[in-house]
Amino acid sequence: MGTGETIRLLAGITDEGLFERLATAVLRRADPLYALVSHPGVNAEGKTVKSPVDGIAFVPGAVPPHTIVIHHTITVGKDLDGKWLHDPATVKVRAKGVT
Repeated sequence: MGTGETIRLLAGITDEGLFERLATAVLRRADPLYALVSHPGVNAEGKTVKSPVDGIAFVPGAVPPHTIVIHHTITVGKDLDGKWLHDPATVKVRAKGVT
């Protein structure tokens, strides 16, 4: 399979949980430090959940101490400002039970 086909298949993923699991698996394989990453952004059923981060790990023995933090999204580039770069002071809290 060529690079173009891989890009097309990745772009076609609409299941957010599947995308997060795949992206986390790739990161874990790419770097031994990422093998330590826990994945609180997906529940036991493989569905995404609201979480401050999608993956986190504390790096043992690091001097100075540090962490690895991962955020995933399937949001298209033009909408990233609204997803990650918004002003938290302007966020409207949803009523309980509203999704």
